[in-house]
Amino acid sequence: MRIEESVHGGIGILSIIGDLAVEEAAELKKLTTPYLEENKFTGLIWNLKSVRYIDSSGLGLIVSFFKSLKGLNKKFALADLNSKSREMLNISKLDKFLVIAKNNESALKILQD
Repeated sequence: MRIEESVHGGIGILSIIGDLAVEEAAELKKLTTPYLEENKFTGLIWNLKSVRYIDSSGLGLIVSFFKSLKGLNKKFALADLNSKSREMLNISKLDKFLVIAKNNESALKILQD
């Protein structure tokens, strides 16, 4: 599990490499928590292009991160989900309140509006 970071117009893009499953959730939480504490971002995008699998622990982490950012008045989006990851979000109804974009560019446009 690792994260690659880039910044575009005050919005951080975290490209997550690895699975969002119970085995990796604690490590990902540790890696992403500093982004909640930094004030240099107005919003964050999790790019999930390199995530092959999301389980309930991964979904819980996404919701937790979303709620934390919302409490800080910051925006959050997911980008580049594969079909299985998108299906997990659809089944769990998380797609009803999370911003899910086709790619980073689409997510940036949504968050900057």
